[in-house]
Amino acid sequence: MLAAGAGSDWNGSPVQQTPVTAGVQGLPEKAPCTPLSGTGVCCAGYNGKRSRQHKKPENCIVAESIYLWATKLFQRMNDALKNLFKSLAPFTDEDFAEADRYFKTETLKKGDFFSKAGRISDRLGFVNSGLLRSFYTIKGKETTTFFQMPGSIAAALMSFLQMKPAIENIQALEDSELVVISRKELLNLYNENWKWQQVGRVITERYYVKMEERTISLQSQSAQERYENFLLEFPELIQVVPLYYIASFLGISPETLSRIRKNR
Repeated sequence: MLAAGAGSDWNGSPVQQTPVTAGVQGLPEKAPCTPLSGTGVCCAGYNGKRSRQHKKPENCIVAESIYLWATKLFQRMNDALKNLFKSLAPFTDEDFAEADRYFKTETLKKGDFFSKAGRISDRLGFVNSGLLRSFYTIKGKETTTFFQMPGSIAAALMSFLQMKPAIENIQALEDSELVVISRKELLNLYNENWKWQQVGRVITERYYVKMEERTISLQSQSAQERYENFLLEFPELIQVVPLYYIASFLGISPETLSRIRKNR
């Protein structure tokens, strides 16, 4: 149930202030609503403290509920993910609150698959914690294509965009947590808010650039150069990822990688 606050409604008409003292499901009891004088802004009291202001004056609970919903989504994300989204578009707390219903949190144990070859991958995940690896298998030989760390995207993108069976696997190298959205829900989000369209466009552009950089590196750089660039881009991975995965990512044999490391 929603209680009325003081100030003006959406059409500018005065509305009656009704103190909010009853709790709602899942929320503690609230203190009476106190509008800011002359602003028409409702500030719902919360345990004797004011929540963030929100300009929906006809509804005292709305102000705090939106804040809590936004906080819930923020709490799912670490700083890397927050910074990623905010670097791509000018998001507000309200934007995250409205998008919250489309996202869910998924945990993977080490060895679990987020996406499997041969199946349509209709979702993508923003890595919150942990580490994943993308790879494909040809004639029993695995080739690593990407590593996904906190703040990066886990997606079998060709399958996701074309709705065709994926050719690559995405597997957790350690216990991981992702904030996940399905393709259908992402398209709904695109229709609701242009900022998410911008996120999708920029992520796709960056993915393409990464793929082209990787192709050029494999075709034009020596094994030594590829390893040195890997250390610059992923310095933390050398300590946690098996060397044969790194060798596969660099397009060299484990023996060649061992020789390069020994001669540094």
